[in-house]
Amino acid sequence: GINAEYGGLDNVFLQFNNYRIPRENLLNKIADVTPEGKYISSVEDKVKRFNAIISPLVRGRIIIAQHGVMTQFVALAIALRYSCCRRQFSYGEELENPVIEYQLQQYRLFVPLAKAIGLHYATHWLQLKYYDQQKKPASQQTKAEEDEIHSIASAMKAYATRAAVDTAQQCRECCGGHGVSSYSRLGLLRSEADPSVTYEGDNNVLIQQSAGYILKNLHKRISGKEVQSPFGTSSFLSRFDAEKISTLKVRTENPEDLLDDKVQFEVFEDLLNLTAHTSFLQLQNNLTGEPLKAWNETQVFFLQNVAHLYSQYIVIQRFHQGIVECEDLACKEALIRLKNLYFLDCLQQSQAVLLESKYFTPELTKAVKTMLLGLLREIKNDVATLVDAIAPPDAVLGSALGLSNGRLYENYYSAVLTGPNVFSRADYWKEIRAPLKTSKL
Repeated sequence: GINAEYGGLDNVFLQFNNYRIPRENLLNKIADVTPEGKYISSVEDKVKRFNAIISPLVRGRIIIAQHGVMTQFVALAIALRYSCCRRQFSYGEELENPVIEYQLQQYRLFVPLAKAIGLHYATHWLQLKYYDQQKKPASQQTKAEEDEIHSIASAMKAYATRAAVDTAQQCRECCGGHGVSSYSRLGLLRSEADPSVTYEGDNNVLIQQSAGYILKNLHKRISGKEVQSPFGTSSFLSRFDAEKISTLKVRTENPEDLLDDKVQFEVFEDLLNLTAHTSFLQLQNNLTGEPLKAWNETQVFFLQNVAHLYSQYIVIQRFHQGIVECEDLACKEALIRLKNLYFLDCLQQSQAVLLESKYFTPELTKAVKTMLLGLLREIKNDVATLVDAIAPPDAVLGSALGLSNGRLYENYYSAVLTGPNVFSRADYWKEIRAPLKTSKL
């Protein structure tokens, strides 16, 4: 039937009744069947063969993740430009304040902006790594590379598409009643992003691929085997120490140290090791019968948390590298503020783990909130420039609320007046008018 969105992509089925499909019509890039009925493959190793078969899925997930990032950029450009122009309330002065001046509006939009830019760096890097890997002959592609690419793509697809839906909805709400209007485009962006959380792999199932990848490598580490991480996303396991994991604590009590790159990586790696180890123990405790049941019973609060932290860790890694490669000083400083905001928000989301494990003291957790709010005030001055950097041209943006000329109300009024049939009566107006004439009221 017809989909809720993407009406042009109908779901169909194909039915055959005693219809012979010739052997020559087989999709046989990886494997084939000879005229004698023998199965053959150009890739002898079963694991490599499986990875080669699912490789197109990996490419699709990377593209979907990048599309999710672009959805976030468009939605944020609209909402932030609107917020800079829309005035509401004042502090006793005659002129009302732009709503971007309010802390809550800043928090609702600046944190998603930081995440979107970090995801941009992460998905672009992933695309390049994937293409580099695909250029190699199959005989030169290592299992470690294939496993890690699959894990990263699974994590990024889930993280980016979930962020796309949440950010589009947040931006819609931040534009108030104007955001509901079709001329804002925000409702359409949200609806178009919605299917992406389930196609090419339901996100809640997909990130279990990443959790499984981490726990498998943690088991190797505990068993004394080498953990290979060609792309560096599971290199945090090199810091894992089974004897010290239960007493692990952050190495600083100075809140300002949390803005240091090295400390940020250490905190994230410790968080991942703590969460992965806790999940590993919980999974072992649940292994009293069917392994699949044990795996399913370890999802909430455990494996899902591992995969989510893994996604955030990848974003932090690539965000940092993007800043290192940025040559413009003013741009670099703005990106550092956004990266720090993203990091502090990640800590805020993991507050329960930080306190339960006693990795953070309550005082340090409070300081995280204070620093986060301080960054909102600093980032406010960068917003107009940042939006111009991520926004597509006005014709592509397609929103009366987010045009680059800053004339919000003129643009919106013009869009309404030039809409189709705007001065026409509805076709059913006579049907409504007739009963009114005979009404006793």
